[in-house]
Amino acid sequence: MRPGRTALWLLFGALLPGGGAAGPPGDGTRPCAAGERALGSVGEALDKGQGAEAERLLEPLSRSHPDCGGVVLGLARLRAAQGDTAAAERLFARAAHLAPADALAHAFFARYWLSRGQPARADHLSALALSLDPDCAEALLVRGLILRGKGQIHAARQAFEQALRLDPVNTEAAYQLGIWFYNGR
Repeated sequence: MRPGRTALWLLFGALLPGGGAAGPPGDGTRPCAAGERALGSVGEALDKGQGAEAERLLEPLSRSHPDCGGVVLGLARLRAAQGDTAAAERLFARAAHLAPADALAHAFFARYWLSRGQPARADHLSALALSLDPDCAEALLVRGLILRGKGQIHAARQAFEQALRLDPVNTEAAYQLGIWFYNGR
């Protein structure tokens, strides 16, 4: 798989924790088969800050695949980006419930809690995500942010480096490493 696509596949939990093989459709560990391509486009739109495009893509998916963890996760990210914290929290919790073995659902929920100033909740969820999949780049990135917040600069740097090794096009991991180097740490 090309590095640029790795983030998209990981974004919606298309890989099982630790194994790299997708589970059967509907098992909660991967997006519903009919929605995989559209979910990749949703992820791209969300990453680029194109909320209207993501919403346009998610609307039909949410009707046709209401119990798909990837669709619910996309909706949660969209609502968080729109500032609808009540809906985002409910949807992140639902995504984690629909796909309890999906490290990515927990990692994005951890990122949400970190953005809401709840590092203890974020710490718990990022640890859970990494226990499910130690190679989840998003979970490593969130873990690095938490460690940096705790003052554990070198451990944070290692988490950012590992996230970047796993996902070489992860601009946030590269940015966080740049901050580390800029500050001379």
